[in-house]
Amino acid sequence: MAVADMNGDGIADVVVVATGGQTTGLVSILLGEAGGRFQRVQTVGSPADGTVVVGDFTGDGRPDLVVYGGAATQDIWVIPGAGDGGYSPPLRTPLTAVGDPFMAAGDLDHDGRLDLVVDASELTSNTYDQIAVLVGHGDGGFSAPTFLDLGTYLGNPNLFQLVDLNGDGNLDLVFSTYFDGAAVVLGDGHGGFGMGTWVSPGQVAAVGDVNRDGHPDLVIMGDAAAAPDCPPNPIAVLFGNGDGTFRPSQLNSAPGAVRQTLLADVNRDGWLDLVVLVTSGAAIADAATSAVVFLGAQDGGFLVEPGAYPMGSSTGIADQVVAPYPNPVTPTEILFAESPSTGPWSIQSLAVQ
Repeated sequence: MAVADMNGDGIADVVVVATGGQTTGLVSILLGEAGGRFQRVQTVGSPADGTVVVGDFTGDGRPDLVVYGGAATQDIWVIPGAGDGGYSPPLRTPLTAVGDPFMAAGDLDHDGRLDLVVDASELTSNTYDQIAVLVGHGDGGFSAPTFLDLGTYLGNPNLFQLVDLNGDGNLDLVFSTYFDGAAVVLGDGHGGFGMGTWVSPGQVAAVGDVNRDGHPDLVIMGDAAAAPDCPPNPIAVLFGNGDGTFRPSQLNSAPGAVRQTLLADVNRDGWLDLVVLVTSGAAIADAATSAVVFLGAQDGGFLVEPGAYPMGSSTGIADQVVAPYPNPVTPTEILFAESPSTGPWSIQSLAVQ
């Protein structure tokens, strides 16, 4: 799910991609209204495989959508936005092989055009530790992918986020690996990256300046099975040192299996809060869902006692996601989108007072 102003009215809209059930691959654009409701205006039949990225990829100042076709088409598709919530026919960039639907967008080479980083663990036949960089042309097209090695034991990279970790003005890549580890790779400012560095057990859940020291920090979803001294469903915060390295800090425990996390200042006190989507069972399809809010503290940690807000149903669910939704009147809302095995997406909102 992505949140962006797709029609230029100053109200944030929602873009969702169905990843399960009969609606798999459909990209829906839901326009936000002043009353906090959403109007479904477009459903794009596309080869999307779970990931949608929003940005101006065509250079006209309007937000476009980028989706990955996955096994169906093995390509990158740019869906140009019309500026009114509509779209133009998709533009295709071939990748020629199958990969996983993980990607991130940013200006990697400082030319003012958005580029893409895509998981390439299955795009080549002899390695699982590569990413593909596609340099944007600014017209909806991309250069042929350049494949870059990440390093040993950093295979099947996923959950990509681009952020400047060491303050050199170049975007760096934060990602998780198949071997249950968080890792980083520093960008060179020319569209390339160095070798990857393993940071911590667990999966990268969110990136943000939690302790307000000017350096990005990492939120990690841990694995209690891999570390017996960890509490159940652990969530750790690693403080950034400003040079691409990190140090451990507070360890929290979520009251349920962690599905997704995000950082947002939900109570508008100037400190990032941690919102965690948790379920009471092992599978999304048969587990009740709640949004758990850990309020940020001035030492960069989070309040230990979270508040839980019931969000989702528990029957026949194929996908669930959460995202921050900027609201100019009330505190920041959290959007919860749910895709059933049959039927359309449903969206709920939560305002933390």
